[in-house]
Amino acid sequence: MFRRNARRARPTTINRRAILRVERLEYRATPASLTPAQVRHAYGFDQIVFNAGGQSIVGDGRNQTIAIIDAYHNPTAASDADVFDRSYSINGGSLSLYSQYGPASQWLTVATPQGMPQANTGWSQEIALDIEWAHAIAPGAHILLVEARSSSLNDLLGAVDYARRIPTVAAVSMSWGSTEFRTQSSYDGYFSTPAGHTGVAFFGASGDDGAPGIWPAASANVIAVGGSTLQVSGAGNYVGETAWSSGGGGVSKYVGLPNYQAGTMNGTARGIPDVAYNANPNTGFVVYSGGRWLTFGGTSAGAPQWAALMAIADQGRAMNGGAALDGRTALSMIYNLPTSDFHDVISGNNGYSTHVGYDLVTGRGTPVANRVVNDLAGFGNATSAARPAGDSAKTGAETTGGTLWWFRFSFSPPFFGVNAIAQTQPVEQSLNTARVSSAATFAGQPTIILLTQPVASSARSSEAVYVRPVAQSYGNGVARLDWSDSDEKDEELDLDRIYSNIE
Repeated sequence: MFRRNARRARPTTINRRAILRVERLEYRATPASLTPAQVRHAYGFDQIVFNAGGQSIVGDGRNQTIAIIDAYHNPTAASDADVFDRSYSINGGSLSLYSQYGPASQWLTVATPQGMPQANTGWSQEIALDIEWAHAIAPGAHILLVEARSSSLNDLLGAVDYARRIPTVAAVSMSWGSTEFRTQSSYDGYFSTPAGHTGVAFFGASGDDGAPGIWPAASANVIAVGGSTLQVSGAGNYVGETAWSSGGGGVSKYVGLPNYQAGTMNGTARGIPDVAYNANPNTGFVVYSGGRWLTFGGTSAGAPQWAALMAIADQGRAMNGGAALDGRTALSMIYNLPTSDFHDVISGNNGYSTHVGYDLVTGRGTPVANRVVNDLAGFGNATSAARPAGDSAKTGAETTGGTLWWFRFSFSPPFFGVNAIAQTQPVEQSLNTARVSSAATFAGQPTIILLTQPVASSARSSEAVYVRPVAQSYGNGVARLDWSDSDEKDEELDLDRIYSNIE
Protein backbone atom coordinates (compact mmCIF):
# COMPACT_ATOMS: atom_id res chain seq x y z
CA MET A 1 0.00 0.00 0.00
CA PHE A 2 1.14 3.55 -0.58
CA ARG A 3 0.77 6.81 1.16
CA ARG A 4 0.44 9.72 -1.20
CA ASN A 5 1.32 13.21 -0.10
CA ALA A 6 2.44 16.49 -1.53
CA ARG A 7 6.08 15.44 -1.45
CA ARG A 8 7.32 12.06 -2.63
CA ALA A 9 5.56 8.74 -2.25
CA ARG A 10 7.68 5.80 -1.16
CA PRO A 11 7.79 2.78 -3.49
CA THR A 12 6.69 -0.63 -2.27
CA THR A 13 6.83 -4.04 -3.93
CA ILE A 14 3.44 -5.42 -4.93
CA ASN A 15 2.14 -8.44 -6.78
CA ARG A 16 4.01 -9.76 -9.83
CA ARG A 17 7.11 -7.99 -8.56
CA ALA A 18 5.82 -4.70 -9.97
CA ILE A 19 6.88 -1.47 -8.30
CA LEU A 20 4.08 1.08 -8.14
CA ARG A 21 5.37 4.56 -7.46
CA VAL A 22 2.48 6.95 -7.16
CA GLU A 23 3.40 10.30 -8.60
CA ARG A 24 3.90 12.99 -6.01
CA LEU A 25 1.78 16.10 -6.30
CA GLU A 26 3.85 19.19 -6.93
CA TYR A 27 2.52 22.25 -5.16
CA ARG A 28 3.20 25.60 -3.56
CA ALA A 29 0.79 27.07 -1.05
CA THR A 30 -0.13 30.33 -2.74
CA PRO A 31 -3.17 31.37 -4.75
CA ALA A 32 -1.00 33.21 -7.34
CA SER A 33 -1.56 30.74 -10.15
CA LEU A 34 -3.32 30.26 -13.47
CA THR A 35 -7.10 30.55 -13.52
CA PRO A 36 -9.55 28.60 -15.70
CA ALA A 37 -10.17 31.61 -17.96
CA GLN A 38 -6.44 32.11 -18.53
CA VAL A 39 -5.73 28.48 -19.34
CA ARG A 40 -8.79 28.09 -21.55
CA HIS A 41 -7.87 31.21 -23.52
CA ALA A 42 -4.17 30.40 -23.80
CA TYR A 43 -4.85 26.93 -25.23
CA GLY A 44 -7.88 27.96 -27.30
CA PHE A 45 -10.64 26.08 -25.45
CA ASP A 46 -12.75 29.25 -25.38
CA GLN A 47 -12.76 29.24 -29.19
CA ILE A 48 -14.36 25.82 -29.65
CA VAL A 49 -17.76 26.19 -31.29
CA PHE A 50 -19.40 23.49 -33.40
CA ASN A 51 -21.53 24.60 -36.34
CA ALA A 52 -24.06 21.99 -37.40
CA GLY A 53 -27.64 22.05 -38.59
CA GLY A 54 -27.65 25.83 -38.72
CA GLN A 55 -26.74 26.06 -35.03
CA SER A 56 -23.61 27.15 -33.20
CA ILE A 57 -23.02 25.01 -30.13
CA VAL A 58 -20.29 25.66 -27.59
CA GLY A 59 -17.81 22.83 -27.24
CA ASP A 60 -18.09 21.99 -23.56
CA GLY A 61 -18.23 18.18 -23.52
CA ARG A 62 -21.98 17.87 -23.01
CA ASN A 63 -23.45 14.36 -23.15
CA GLN A 64 -19.99 12.86 -22.48
CA THR A 65 -18.57 11.36 -19.26
CA ILE A 66 -14.99 11.78 -18.05
CA ALA A 67 -13.89 9.09 -15.60
CA ILE A 68 -11.22 10.09 -13.07
CA ILE A 69 -9.39 7.25 -11.33
CA ASP A 70 -7.81 8.01 -7.97
CA ALA A 71 -7.14 6.17 -4.72
CA TYR A 72 -8.70 6.66 -1.28
CA HIS A 73 -11.55 9.01 -0.42
CA ASN A 74 -11.98 12.76 -0.62
CA PRO A 75 -14.88 13.60 1.73
CA THR A 76 -15.08 17.22 0.55
CA ALA A 77 -14.72 16.71 -3.21
CA ALA A 78 -18.16 18.09 -4.09
CA SER A 79 -18.15 21.01 -1.67
CA ASP A 80 -14.60 21.96 -2.71
CA ALA A 81 -15.68 21.93 -6.35
CA ASP A 82 -18.59 24.22 -5.54
CA VAL A 83 -16.26 26.75 -3.89
CA PHE A 84 -13.96 26.57 -6.90
CA ASP A 85 -16.83 27.03 -9.34
CA ARG A 86 -18.30 29.99 -7.47
CA SER A 87 -14.91 31.69 -7.54
CA TYR A 88 -14.07 31.44 -11.24
CA SER A 89 -15.61 31.88 -14.64
CA ILE A 90 -14.45 30.09 -17.76
CA ASN A 91 -14.31 33.17 -19.95
CA GLY A 92 -13.31 35.98 -17.62
CA GLY A 93 -16.88 37.30 -17.52
CA SER A 94 -19.23 37.91 -14.63
CA LEU A 95 -20.90 34.50 -14.77
CA SER A 96 -19.19 31.92 -12.60
CA LEU A 97 -18.84 28.26 -13.44
CA TYR A 98 -21.34 27.56 -10.69
CA SER A 99 -23.94 29.95 -12.11
CA GLN A 100 -23.56 28.46 -15.60
CA TYR A 101 -23.37 24.74 -14.82
CA GLY A 102 -24.83 24.37 -11.36
CA PRO A 103 -23.58 22.63 -8.22
CA ALA A 104 -21.33 19.58 -8.31
CA SER A 105 -24.30 17.42 -7.33
CA GLN A 106 -25.57 17.93 -10.90
CA TRP A 107 -22.42 16.93 -12.78
CA LEU A 108 -20.31 14.82 -10.39
CA THR A 109 -20.83 11.19 -9.42
CA VAL A 110 -18.57 9.48 -6.89
CA ALA A 111 -18.29 5.69 -7.18
CA THR A 112 -16.67 3.38 -4.62
CA PRO A 113 -17.03 -0.05 -6.25
CA GLN A 114 -14.54 -1.66 -3.82
CA GLY A 115 -16.21 -0.27 -0.71
CA MET A 116 -15.75 3.10 0.98
CA PRO A 117 -12.02 3.89 1.11
CA GLN A 118 -10.29 5.67 3.95
CA ALA A 119 -9.71 9.40 3.57
CA ASN A 120 -6.22 10.46 2.56
CA THR A 121 -5.06 14.09 2.47
CA GLY A 122 -2.55 13.75 -0.37
CA TRP A 123 -4.91 11.83 -2.60
CA SER A 124 -7.74 14.22 -1.69
CA GLN A 125 -5.67 17.04 -3.14
CA GLU A 126 -5.09 15.05 -6.33
CA ILE A 127 -8.81 14.34 -6.56
CA ALA A 128 -9.62 18.04 -6.14
CA LEU A 129 -7.16 18.97 -8.89
CA ASP A 130 -8.49 16.34 -11.27
CA ILE A 131 -12.16 17.14 -10.74
CA GLU A 132 -11.96 20.91 -10.70
CA TRP A 133 -9.79 21.23 -13.78
CA ALA A 134 -11.46 18.55 -15.89
CA HIS A 135 -14.68 20.42 -15.15
CA ALA A 136 -13.14 23.82 -15.94
CA ILE A 137 -12.06 22.58 -19.38
CA ALA A 138 -15.21 20.56 -20.24
CA PRO A 139 -17.87 22.03 -17.93
CA GLY A 140 -20.75 20.40 -19.80
CA ALA A 141 -19.38 16.89 -19.33
CA HIS A 142 -20.40 14.59 -16.50
CA ILE A 143 -17.53 13.56 -14.25
CA LEU A 144 -17.37 10.11 -12.71
CA LEU A 145 -14.86 9.92 -9.86
CA VAL A 146 -13.93 6.32 -9.14
CA GLU A 147 -12.19 6.00 -5.79
CA ALA A 148 -10.04 2.88 -5.48
CA ARG A 149 -9.84 1.27 -2.06
CA SER A 150 -6.07 1.86 -1.95
CA SER A 151 -3.16 2.78 -4.20
CA SER A 152 -2.26 -0.86 -4.85
CA LEU A 153 -2.02 -1.94 -8.46
CA ASN A 154 -4.96 -4.33 -8.18
CA ASP A 155 -7.23 -1.71 -6.63
CA LEU A 156 -6.36 1.06 -9.10
CA LEU A 157 -6.74 -1.22 -12.13
CA GLY A 158 -9.98 -2.55 -10.69
CA ALA A 159 -11.22 1.04 -10.61
CA VAL A 160 -10.12 1.51 -14.23
CA ASP A 161 -11.98 -1.63 -15.22
CA TYR A 162 -15.11 -0.41 -13.47
CA ALA A 163 -14.95 3.00 -15.17
CA ARG A 164 -14.37 1.74 -18.71
CA ARG A 165 -17.52 -0.39 -18.52
CA ILE A 166 -19.85 2.49 -17.64
CA PRO A 167 -21.86 3.09 -20.84
CA THR A 168 -21.40 6.87 -21.14
CA VAL A 169 -17.67 7.03 -20.30
CA ALA A 170 -15.64 8.41 -23.21
CA ALA A 171 -12.33 9.30 -21.54
CA VAL A 172 -10.46 7.93 -18.53
CA SER A 173 -7.83 9.99 -16.66
CA MET A 174 -5.07 8.34 -14.61
CA SER A 175 -2.87 10.78 -12.67
CA TRP A 176 -0.68 8.10 -11.10
CA GLY A 177 1.84 5.51 -12.12
CA SER A 178 4.85 3.35 -11.44
CA THR A 179 8.28 2.68 -12.81
CA GLU A 180 8.07 0.32 -15.76
CA PHE A 181 8.13 -3.42 -15.09
CA ARG A 182 8.64 -6.44 -17.28
CA THR A 183 5.05 -7.76 -17.22
CA GLN A 184 3.32 -4.40 -17.67
CA SER A 185 1.96 -5.20 -21.14
CA SER A 186 -0.12 -8.01 -19.63
CA TYR A 187 -2.32 -5.27 -18.17
CA ASP A 188 -2.99 -3.51 -21.50
CA GLY A 189 -6.48 -4.99 -21.64
CA TYR A 190 -7.51 -2.65 -18.85
CA PHE A 191 -6.80 0.26 -21.21
CA SER A 192 -9.08 -0.90 -24.00
CA THR A 193 -12.72 -0.39 -24.95
CA PRO A 194 -14.96 -3.24 -23.74
CA ALA A 195 -16.91 -5.16 -26.36
CA GLY A 196 -20.18 -3.46 -27.21
CA HIS A 197 -19.07 -0.15 -25.69
CA THR A 198 -18.55 3.09 -27.59
CA GLY A 199 -14.93 4.20 -27.79
CA VAL A 200 -13.00 4.94 -24.61
CA ALA A 201 -9.69 6.84 -24.64
CA PHE A 202 -7.22 6.52 -21.76
CA PHE A 203 -4.88 9.29 -20.59
CA GLY A 204 -1.89 8.86 -18.29
CA ALA A 205 0.51 11.29 -16.62
CA SER A 206 4.05 10.68 -17.91
CA GLY A 207 5.71 11.37 -14.54
CA ASP A 208 7.18 14.19 -12.47
CA ASP A 209 10.82 13.10 -12.13
CA GLY A 210 12.15 13.73 -15.63
CA ALA A 211 13.36 10.88 -17.80
CA PRO A 212 12.45 8.06 -17.90
CA GLY A 213 8.69 8.13 -18.06
CA ILE A 214 6.29 5.94 -16.13
CA TRP A 215 3.62 3.31 -16.65
CA PRO A 216 0.67 3.19 -17.49
CA ALA A 217 1.54 6.21 -19.66
CA ALA A 218 4.08 3.91 -21.36
CA SER A 219 1.33 1.52 -22.46
CA ALA A 220 0.75 1.58 -26.21
CA ASN A 221 -2.98 1.91 -25.43
CA VAL A 222 -2.63 5.05 -23.29
CA ILE A 223 -2.21 8.66 -24.42
CA ALA A 224 0.81 9.84 -22.44
CA VAL A 225 0.74 13.48 -21.28
CA GLY A 226 4.07 15.22 -20.60
CA GLY A 227 4.83 18.57 -19.03
CA SER A 228 5.62 22.12 -20.06
CA THR A 229 5.98 25.56 -18.51
CA LEU A 230 3.29 27.85 -19.91
CA GLN A 231 3.66 31.61 -20.11
CA VAL A 232 0.56 33.74 -20.54
CA SER A 233 -0.17 37.46 -20.45
CA GLY A 234 -2.43 39.00 -17.84
CA ALA A 235 -5.28 38.65 -20.31
CA GLY A 236 -4.53 34.96 -20.73
CA ASN A 237 -2.99 35.29 -24.19
CA TYR A 238 -0.52 32.58 -25.09
CA VAL A 239 3.05 33.92 -24.84
CA GLY A 240 5.14 30.76 -25.14
CA GLU A 241 6.20 27.48 -23.58
CA THR A 242 9.32 25.65 -22.54
CA ALA A 243 9.70 22.06 -21.45
CA TRP A 244 9.26 21.35 -17.74
CA SER A 245 12.50 19.74 -16.63
CA SER A 246 10.68 17.30 -14.33
CA GLY A 247 8.22 16.10 -16.96
CA GLY A 248 8.46 12.36 -17.59
CA GLY A 249 9.54 11.09 -20.97
CA GLY A 250 11.86 8.80 -22.84
CA VAL A 251 11.86 5.39 -24.48
CA SER A 252 10.01 2.44 -22.99
CA LYS A 253 12.04 -0.48 -21.69
CA TYR A 254 9.39 -3.06 -22.51
CA VAL A 255 6.92 -1.70 -25.10
CA GLY A 256 7.71 -2.02 -28.78
CA LEU A 257 7.25 0.76 -31.30
CA PRO A 258 3.51 1.06 -32.01
CA ASN A 259 2.27 1.56 -35.55
CA TYR A 260 1.08 5.08 -34.84
CA GLN A 261 4.67 6.18 -34.04
CA ALA A 262 6.19 4.58 -37.13
CA GLY A 263 7.76 7.35 -39.17
CA THR A 264 7.87 9.60 -36.11
CA MET A 265 10.51 7.82 -34.05
CA ASN A 266 13.65 5.93 -34.84
CA GLY A 267 14.31 2.63 -33.12
CA THR A 268 12.05 -0.19 -32.01
CA ALA A 269 10.56 1.06 -28.71
CA ARG A 270 7.59 3.21 -27.76
CA GLY A 271 8.37 6.82 -27.01
CA ILE A 272 6.55 8.89 -24.41
CA PRO A 273 4.95 11.32 -24.01
CA ASP A 274 2.56 11.66 -26.94
CA VAL A 275 1.41 15.19 -26.07
CA ALA A 276 2.04 17.71 -23.31
CA TYR A 277 0.38 20.32 -21.10
CA ASN A 278 1.35 22.95 -18.58
CA ALA A 279 2.82 21.16 -15.53
CA ASN A 280 5.39 23.35 -13.81
CA PRO A 281 4.06 24.17 -10.31
CA ASN A 282 5.53 27.66 -10.70
CA THR A 283 2.96 28.24 -13.45
CA GLY A 284 0.47 25.84 -11.88
CA PHE A 285 -3.27 25.58 -11.46
CA VAL A 286 -5.30 27.11 -8.67
CA VAL A 287 -7.19 24.44 -6.70
CA TYR A 288 -9.48 24.57 -3.68
CA SER A 289 -8.96 21.56 -1.41
CA GLY A 290 -9.80 20.90 2.22
CA GLY A 291 -10.69 24.48 3.05
CA ARG A 292 -7.71 26.26 1.47
CA TRP A 293 -6.44 27.52 -1.85
CA LEU A 294 -3.35 25.86 -3.26
CA THR A 295 -1.43 25.78 -6.51
CA PHE A 296 -0.71 22.41 -8.08
CA GLY A 297 1.45 21.29 -10.96
CA GLY A 298 2.78 18.04 -12.35
CA THR A 299 1.82 15.97 -15.36
CA SER A 300 -1.05 14.73 -13.18
CA ALA A 301 -2.67 18.09 -13.97
CA GLY A 302 -2.42 17.55 -17.72
CA ALA A 303 -3.98 14.08 -17.91
CA PRO A 304 -7.49 15.11 -16.75
CA GLN A 305 -7.43 18.22 -18.94
CA TRP A 306 -6.49 16.22 -22.03
CA ALA A 307 -9.28 13.81 -21.10
CA ALA A 308 -11.60 16.83 -21.02
CA LEU A 309 -10.36 17.85 -24.47
CA MET A 310 -11.25 14.37 -25.75
CA ALA A 311 -14.74 14.66 -24.24
CA ILE A 312 -15.26 17.88 -26.21
CA ALA A 313 -14.00 16.21 -29.39
CA ASP A 314 -16.39 13.31 -28.81
CA GLN A 315 -19.21 15.81 -28.37
CA GLY A 316 -18.38 17.15 -31.82
CA ARG A 317 -18.09 13.65 -33.26
CA ALA A 318 -21.57 12.82 -31.95
CA MET A 319 -22.93 15.95 -33.65
CA ASN A 320 -21.15 14.84 -36.81
CA GLY A 321 -22.78 11.40 -36.70
CA GLY A 322 -19.62 9.67 -35.49
CA ALA A 323 -18.72 7.54 -32.49
CA ALA A 324 -16.43 8.35 -29.59
CA LEU A 325 -12.76 7.58 -30.21
CA ASP A 326 -11.04 4.64 -28.60
CA GLY A 327 -7.48 5.13 -27.40
CA ARG A 328 -5.56 3.51 -30.26
CA THR A 329 -7.64 5.30 -32.91
CA ALA A 330 -7.19 8.59 -31.05
CA LEU A 331 -3.43 8.03 -30.91
CA SER A 332 -3.29 7.31 -34.64
CA MET A 333 -5.21 10.50 -35.33
CA ILE A 334 -3.05 12.56 -32.95
CA TYR A 335 0.09 11.52 -34.82
CA ASN A 336 -1.52 12.43 -38.15
CA LEU A 337 -2.83 15.85 -37.11
CA PRO A 338 -1.15 18.82 -38.81
CA THR A 339 1.66 20.55 -36.95
CA SER A 340 -0.48 23.69 -36.70
CA ASP A 341 -2.71 21.83 -34.20
CA PHE A 342 0.06 21.96 -31.59
CA HIS A 343 2.35 24.39 -29.84
CA ASP A 344 5.68 22.79 -30.68
CA VAL A 345 7.83 23.16 -27.57
CA ILE A 346 11.45 23.48 -28.72
CA SER A 347 13.23 24.76 -25.61
CA GLY A 348 14.21 22.87 -22.44
CA ASN A 349 14.90 19.25 -21.53
CA ASN A 350 14.06 16.52 -19.04
CA GLY A 351 17.22 14.49 -19.63
CA TYR A 352 16.30 14.40 -23.31
CA SER A 353 16.32 17.57 -25.38
CA THR A 354 13.41 19.22 -27.14
CA HIS A 355 13.61 19.93 -30.85
CA VAL A 356 11.33 20.81 -33.73
CA GLY A 357 8.65 18.15 -34.18
CA TYR A 358 8.09 15.14 -31.95
CA ASP A 359 10.49 14.74 -29.01
CA LEU A 360 10.77 12.65 -25.83
CA VAL A 361 10.07 15.65 -23.59
CA THR A 362 6.76 17.09 -24.80
CA GLY A 363 5.72 14.67 -27.57
CA ARG A 364 3.96 16.48 -30.38
CA GLY A 365 3.47 19.48 -28.11
CA THR A 366 0.65 21.18 -26.24
CA PRO A 367 -2.78 21.63 -27.80
CA VAL A 368 -4.10 24.43 -29.93
CA ALA A 369 -7.34 23.08 -28.54
CA ASN A 370 -9.81 24.52 -31.04
CA ARG A 371 -7.84 23.01 -33.93
CA VAL A 372 -7.18 19.65 -32.27
CA VAL A 373 -10.84 19.28 -31.28
CA ASN A 374 -12.19 20.26 -34.69
CA ASP A 375 -9.91 17.81 -36.46
CA LEU A 376 -10.61 14.95 -34.04
CA ALA A 377 -14.31 15.70 -34.30
CA GLY A 378 -14.24 15.64 -38.10
CA PHE A 379 -15.11 19.26 -38.67
CA GLY A 380 -11.60 20.22 -39.73
CA ASN A 381 -10.98 23.00 -42.19
CA ALA A 382 -13.63 21.93 -44.71
CA THR A 383 -16.75 22.98 -42.86
CA SER A 384 -18.28 23.99 -46.19
CA ALA A 385 -17.42 23.50 -49.83
CA ALA A 386 -19.00 24.68 -53.04
CA ARG A 387 -19.36 22.50 -56.10
CA PRO A 388 -16.81 23.57 -58.75
CA ALA A 389 -18.35 25.34 -61.71
CA GLY A 390 -18.79 23.15 -64.78
CA ASP A 391 -18.09 19.90 -62.95
CA SER A 392 -19.60 16.76 -64.37
CA ALA A 393 -22.52 15.09 -62.57
CA LYS A 394 -21.21 11.61 -63.35
CA THR A 395 -18.18 9.60 -62.38
CA GLY A 396 -17.41 5.90 -62.25
CA ALA A 397 -17.69 3.50 -59.37
CA GLU A 398 -17.76 -0.23 -58.84
CA THR A 399 -19.46 -1.09 -55.59
CA THR A 400 -20.73 -3.95 -53.53
CA GLY A 401 -23.63 -1.65 -52.96
CA GLY A 402 -25.97 -0.14 -50.48
CA THR A 403 -23.57 1.00 -47.75
CA LEU A 404 -23.07 4.52 -46.49
CA TRP A 405 -19.39 5.28 -45.98
CA TRP A 406 -17.50 8.22 -44.58
CA PHE A 407 -14.26 9.14 -46.36
CA ARG A 408 -11.71 11.18 -44.43
CA PHE A 409 -9.08 12.85 -46.61
CA SER A 410 -5.75 13.99 -45.24
CA PHE A 411 -3.45 15.19 -47.99
CA SER A 412 0.28 15.66 -47.89
CA PRO A 413 1.78 19.04 -48.89
CA PRO A 414 1.39 20.71 -51.28
CA PHE A 415 -2.24 19.98 -50.27
CA PHE A 416 -2.83 17.30 -52.88
CA GLY A 417 -0.79 14.69 -54.70
CA VAL A 418 0.13 11.07 -55.04
CA ASN A 419 1.16 10.88 -51.38
CA ALA A 420 -2.39 11.49 -50.25
CA ILE A 421 -3.77 9.11 -47.63
CA ALA A 422 -7.35 8.37 -46.72
CA GLN A 423 -9.38 6.43 -44.21
CA THR A 424 -12.90 5.09 -44.51
CA GLN A 425 -15.31 4.39 -41.70
CA PRO A 426 -18.61 2.56 -42.27
CA VAL A 427 -21.30 4.18 -40.17
CA GLU A 428 -22.22 0.93 -38.41
CA GLN A 429 -18.93 -0.95 -38.64
CA SER A 430 -15.46 -0.62 -37.20
CA LEU A 431 -12.74 1.61 -38.60
CA ASN A 432 -11.06 0.30 -41.73
CA THR A 433 -8.21 1.75 -43.72
CA ALA A 434 -8.45 2.54 -47.40
CA ARG A 435 -5.46 3.19 -49.60
CA VAL A 436 -5.06 5.62 -52.44
CA SER A 437 -4.30 3.68 -55.59
CA SER A 438 -3.71 6.68 -57.79
CA ALA A 439 -4.25 10.39 -57.89
CA ALA A 440 -4.26 12.04 -61.27
CA THR A 441 -3.29 15.71 -61.08
CA PHE A 442 -4.10 18.76 -63.14
CA ALA A 443 -2.46 22.13 -62.53
CA GLY A 444 -1.14 20.88 -59.20
CA GLN A 445 -4.52 19.61 -58.01
CA PRO A 446 -5.90 16.08 -58.42
CA THR A 447 -8.99 15.63 -60.52
CA ILE A 448 -9.57 12.00 -59.59
CA ILE A 449 -8.70 10.03 -56.48
CA LEU A 450 -9.08 6.26 -56.60
CA LEU A 451 -9.69 4.53 -53.27
CA THR A 452 -9.82 0.79 -52.68
CA GLN A 453 -11.64 -0.64 -49.68
CA PRO A 454 -11.39 -4.31 -48.60
CA VAL A 455 -14.74 -6.01 -48.13
CA ALA A 456 -15.95 -9.28 -46.62
CA SER A 457 -14.41 -12.43 -48.10
CA SER A 458 -17.84 -13.51 -49.30
CA ALA A 459 -17.95 -10.50 -51.58
CA ARG A 460 -15.49 -9.29 -54.20
CA SER A 461 -11.96 -8.62 -52.97
CA SER A 462 -12.21 -4.85 -53.36
CA GLU A 463 -14.35 -1.99 -54.47
CA ALA A 464 -13.33 1.24 -56.12
CA VAL A 465 -14.74 4.71 -55.66
CA TYR A 466 -13.70 7.63 -57.85
CA VAL A 467 -14.10 11.02 -56.20
CA ARG A 468 -13.42 14.45 -57.58
CA PRO A 469 -12.23 16.94 -54.93
CA VAL A 470 -14.74 19.67 -54.21
CA ALA A 471 -12.47 22.30 -52.64
CA GLN A 472 -8.97 23.65 -53.08
CA SER A 473 -7.95 22.43 -49.62
CA TYR A 474 -9.57 19.74 -47.50
CA GLY A 475 -7.48 19.96 -44.36
CA ASN A 476 -9.06 17.11 -42.41
CA GLY A 477 -12.54 17.53 -43.88
CA VAL A 478 -15.05 14.75 -44.22
CA ALA A 479 -17.05 13.90 -47.36
CA ARG A 480 -20.02 11.55 -47.26
CA LEU A 481 -20.80 9.41 -50.29
CA ASP A 482 -23.93 7.41 -51.03
CA TRP A 483 -24.42 5.03 -53.91
CA SER A 484 -26.90 2.38 -54.95
CA ASP A 485 -26.62 -1.41 -55.01
CA SER A 486 -25.00 -2.40 -58.27
CA ASP A 487 -22.24 -4.60 -59.66
CA GLU A 488 -22.00 -2.48 -62.78
CA LYS A 489 -18.90 -0.55 -63.63
CA ASP A 490 -19.52 3.07 -64.52
CA GLU A 491 -22.10 3.29 -61.75
CA GLU A 492 -23.52 6.81 -61.70
CA LEU A 493 -22.81 8.77 -58.54
CA ASP A 494 -24.96 11.75 -57.66
CA LEU A 495 -22.30 14.43 -57.23
CA ASP A 496 -24.92 16.97 -56.17
CA ARG A 497 -25.61 14.74 -53.18
CA ILE A 498 -21.91 14.32 -52.51
CA TYR A 499 -21.34 18.06 -52.43
CA SER A 500 -24.38 18.73 -50.27
CA ASN A 501 -23.11 16.26 -47.68
CA ILE A 502 -19.70 17.82 -47.13
CA GLU A 503 -19.55 18.33 -43.37
